[in-house]
Amino acid sequence: MASPKQNYVDWKRKNAAVGCLFARYLANNPEVDGNKIVEIQSGANARNLANSLNRIVSQAVADAKVMALTVVVPNMIDLEVMFSAALMLSEMDRWNCSCAPIEHASGVGLSSVQLTFDLEREDGELIPSEGLLLGPFTDFPNTRRAPVAAFEIYVGKPKTLDAVSKKPTDRANLAHIDARPLTAEMANRIVENTEASRRKS
Repeated sequence: MASPKQNYVDWKRKNAAVGCLFARYLANNPEVDGNKIVEIQSGANARNLANSLNRIVSQAVADAKVMALTVVVPNMIDLEVMFSAALMLSEMDRWNCSCAPIEHASGVGLSSVQLTFDLEREDGELIPSEGLLLGPFTDFPNTRRAPVAAFEIYVGKPKTLDAVSKKPTDRANLAHIDARPLTAEMANRIVENTEASRRKS
């Protein structure tokens, strides 16, 4: 039987609904330098989950070899725990969390959460790196409805200039990974296709 971590990677590899094409590229190319995936069992308690994510992300940021981090949390089956953990993380150094109501959600009072971690850009400026929360939750869009809960984030050194706009980068994401088998032209094409996919979803 495949592990939860393998089930998650297989879902990203085979599911065309996955919105971030960089995430799909990394799933299909595990040999890419700096691509790290770990599995933890801290999903039943919000405080334990927040502390675990803070520790793992901070360690990954400090490790120059790691650029893309995925934390799979197979026992995280309660959205309330996930949202509570996100709010707790916002009280910790470099973490930020913002919430907005979800329209047409099946649950009363559900909100979407944007979770970021501040990274130091190549020129020393701090900018937010956007985290992705995914999981088997009915109120998640198809692009985020994974078979197991997970958190993905870019933890490397953000580029000073955006790959597409060529303007100063004001946020970081998986598009900043130095995917060595990937040419600059291919990377830019993935960025453009990802943005188009997000607009459709």
